[in-house]
Amino acid sequence: MTNATAMSGDSDGLETKNQNCVPMGPRIPTIEEIAGMLDEAGIDYTPLPDEERLYVTAFSFNIWIRVHAKSAGVILNTNWDLCAEADELEVLQTVNQLNCTFTQVQFAWDDENNRLNGHAWISARGGLSRAVLIRTAMRFADIFKEALDLTHSAGLIKDDDEPAAIH
Repeated sequence: MTNATAMSGDSDGLETKNQNCVPMGPRIPTIEEIAGMLDEAGIDYTPLPDEERLYVTAFSFNIWIRVHAKSAGVILNTNWDLCAEADELEVLQTVNQLNCTFTQVQFAWDDENNRLNGHAWISARGGLSRAVLIRTAMRFADIFKEALDLTHSAGLIKDDDEPAAIH
């Protein structure tokens, strides 16, 4: 970088005014700041204060967003129930296939609840721009929806729970 302000260690010089982001620096954004970014972008969500996360309903699939202070990141996650008759080996093979196909999302099977989980992490160390948050959340929801379509094709979701109806 040739910007003298950025070179001097003043992290405020790395962002221009009105760039819609949490200020640069060593701290990570709060859940309130994440909510503010969603508000500014017109994204529908419900705050879940007891759980310190947001339930976002504006994308192709509903997701939860929370701040994870230990890793200095923001976590996106969602899930969908699988049919009770699903074969364990088939579920595990499908989860492995999903993890190889969609690298942005980490898929896992919760065998206790018989549920497909999706998880993604965004680094927020030094700040997080609204554009990165929104684009990543939208893509995360799209990927999970597409993964459910594949899971449904594999016969792991009951026909009456068809993911195509999710909005």
